[in-house]
Amino acid sequence: MSEVSFPEPPPFDLLLSQDAVASPEGEAVTVTLRAIVPGHGPTPQSIRTAMTWKVARKLADELRQASLEAELRASQRD
Repeated sequence: MSEVSFPEPPPFDLLLSQDAVASPEGEAVTVTLRAIVPGHGPTPQSIRTAMTWKVARKLADELRQASLEAELRASQRD
């Protein structure tokens, strides 16, 4: 596992993720995103983070709402 350093202060913005996977790890949930990481070439890199199931549930709820709003905005542009 390599370490990624960010030259700017947080929040650390990556380019648009191209894939995402979540899997249970004991009582936690691991989320892996595939995104272009500045300074690591043009190939998407895996960025992994673990969280409690409570945080994962909250994130899932927020993602559901945000994706519905983004989908609506996309359909209004067409």
